[in-house]
Amino acid sequence: MRDILFKNITLKILSLFFAVILWLFVVGERGTEIGFLIPLELKDIPTGFMVSNEVKNLVEVRVSGPRTLLTSLSPSQMRIALDLSKSEKGTNLFQILPEDISVPRGINVTAVKPSSVTIELEKVITIEVPVKVRMSGSPLKGYKLGDIIVNPSVVTLTGAEGDLKGLKAVSTVPIDIKGISESVVKKAPLELKGLKVAKMQPDTVEISITIDKR
Repeated sequence: MRDILFKNITLKILSLFFAVILWLFVVGERGTEIGFLIPLELKDIPTGFMVSNEVKNLVEVRVSGPRTLLTSLSPSQMRIALDLSKSEKGTNLFQILPEDISVPRGINVTAVKPSSVTIELEKVITIEVPVKVRMSGSPLKGYKLGDIIVNPSVVTLTGAEGDLKGLKAVSTVPIDIKGISESVVKKAPLELKGLKVAKMQPDTVEISITIDKR
């Protein structure tokens, strides 16, 4: 019995080894599922319009397929693009279906989150508005604020009609003049908080501040 058990022991061990390897390969080739975050692309926005709401720029995608394919899969090999060419002004709802996602052959999309995206389209307009200078603090005791010259005094804004229509002026960020005793020239960006602006020209202004003795 012992002779039968140990007869051709090397061959038996090799056979067992290859059987295990084959089993691991088969298990590895069975469907495995993993998740990726894929950039959401908005294409063909109608001329004269812009997206005015915050749109989540990453979509969670779960895919399944052979492990040998999934181990080499990267987000750059997948693509989600929403075609806005037929969208209209206002609210547009887009469903994101698994078949809308481009993936390599042999890979299947099993789930997408979110499964829908809301796109708000607004008409784009261009306006010119004056610049207002905001000050913070006061000059040194015995000195006072004199002339303030802004260059340029008018800027051009291009953006969502709902935000820009009726806008009378745009302000600089606060300019700190606390404790100063001499005239200064400063550059300051414009404050556009809450405004949906696609383009601003220029995006900074030069401010000449005169400080006089009392």
